[in-house]
Amino acid sequence: RALAMFDLRTSRARERPAFDEEDLLVRLATRGDRDAIADLVIRFGPMLVEEARVALGKKREHRAEDVVQDLAEALLRGKVEDFVGGRSDGLPFLRRTIRGLAQFTRRRRRALVAR
Repeated sequence: RALAMFDLRTSRARERPAFDEEDLLVRLATRGDRDAIADLVIRFGPMLVEEARVALGKKREHRAEDVVQDLAEALLRGKVEDFVGGRSDGLPFLRRTIRGLAQFTRRRRRALVAR
């Protein structure tokens, strides 16, 4: 949904796009666009690694980069739900997704150790 923004030069409201650049990038990445996935990892890789590191905890923080790689592979294979959010929802969506992958990694590692 587009939001109205007041334009001081013309003294009228104008439409602002429903998606900003980051949202569009996330949307394209969740639809398997290889260029968007590469751009996403380059732009937000450090933030995603940090998010994964926190979610993994001290014992497993060394696996944070692997979790970001898992995200990129999941995006390429169409295993991440399509992002359909609105303005400025792309980064929170990515953070939730990377935390979910990190938690999955923790559970999977625990299950392997318990065997």
